[in-house]
Amino acid sequence: MSVETGIGDILKTARLATGKTLGEMASRTQINIRYLSELETGEEFSLPEIYRRTFIRTYAKALGLDEEELPAPEGEEVEMPALMGTRLGE
Repeated sequence: MSVETGIGDILKTARLATGKTLGEMASRTQINIRYLSELETGEEFSLPEIYRRTFIRTYAKALGLDEEELPAPEGEEVEMPALMGTRLGE
């Protein structure tokens, strides 16, 4: 599954508006530059889906974006529930 161009364009535009490089954002977010590039370009993401969603949220937050206002990732219609403090089977 690939990251939609819409989300990638939003992230890249926001990063360019801050004047930051991918390297600077990788340092700030602790996300490998390769994965940030994949998010921005819409390339096939090379990690499991859960990482893609988490990285989108982390990157958006670091750019000062409201991640709630980003379009839902491809094939994802609803917000992913928070997993902290939950038990399986509940």
